[in-house]
Amino acid sequence: MKTLNKRNKGKVSRELIKTIILATRIKEKVNLEGANLEGANLRGANLRGANLDGAYLRGANLMRANLEGAYLEGAYLREAYNLYVFNAFDTSKRMVYCVRHSDTWYIKAGCFWGTITELKAKVLATHNSKVYLHNIALLAQL
Repeated sequence: MKTLNKRNKGKVSRELIKTIILATRIKEKVNLEGANLEGANLRGANLRGANLDGAYLRGANLMRANLEGAYLEGAYLREAYNLYVFNAFDTSKRMVYCVRHSDTWYIKAGCFWGTITELKAKVLATHNSKVYLHNIALLAQL
């Protein structure tokens, strides 16, 4: 696992982006704990299983990024785009992360990673959460 746990000052360094791209290509997990990714274009990045604890992602483009199994606790996501986050306070109390992919949304909710359609079916079959269903309806309109 590649570790990048120091904060950068200013914009994202080319070295950091190259490391993410390389790790994506060779399917290596990356530890981005505390990394400054402000304004980074992470479109299509494979961040599966990445540690993003405390990462600064303000203004980052996460469209089509794979966040399956990613650890996002403490990540700063304000103004990140192609990303929608909500709290499932009526069921698991967890943060639910939604990433825009071309014509649909992919959702990371606990161990679940799938499309908005798959999530809706899972919610209806299990707990029928009003919070989930409301947010799914909202996402379908975006």
